[in-house]
Amino acid sequence: EPGTNNIWRTLNITDGSWSIIKDLVSGTASESGTSAEDAKLSEGHWYLYANAYDKAGNDSGGQKVHFHVDMAAPELAVSTEGMAGKENATYYYKDESTTFALAGTASDSYGIASVKVTTKAGDAPAVTSDATPTGNNATSYGWSYNVPVIDNKPISVTITATDLAGKTAEKKYTLYNDTAAPDVSITSP
Repeated sequence: EPGTNNIWRTLNITDGSWSIIKDLVSGTASESGTSAEDAKLSEGHWYLYANAYDKAGNDSGGQKVHFHVDMAAPELAVSTEGMAGKENATYYYKDESTTFALAGTASDSYGIASVKVTTKAGDAPAVTSDATPTGNNATSYGWSYNVPVIDNKPISVTITATDLAGKTAEKKYTLYNDTAAPDVSITSP
């Protein structure tokens, strides 16, 4: 079922096993090619229908498979206040809490499989955990995660969204809970 054209392509196979291999093209909701043999698949929802007839004319009744072509990576956003513009940089903050609350969304046209958060502090091994889903819409996935806080030490945070096709989007931050007052000294009157 190609795009908006709803033009059906037919392949006639006379005997034995067979397979179909199609090239992918950029864009959505379109089809190129003038025959089933040279048609290409674009991003979108597709259906493959198969029906077999034997030499006596008996009909198999047909089979239908629905599949997606997903060539785009998911989109990932962090909505935690103050985090805008802090990707790949250190975010300094002061808080008495034992955790730092991260939140955001991940979206993809065909669905999000997971959002994971990896944290690493100092020489400790990295820890990867699932973010908590805050909604159940498969294509727009709200998430949250509480990062354990270590005062006055940087914590590396990597957030990874994975779509149903296995494509990923990633954001990296360094969190620093700065609870120590700065030192001031007077060197001359």
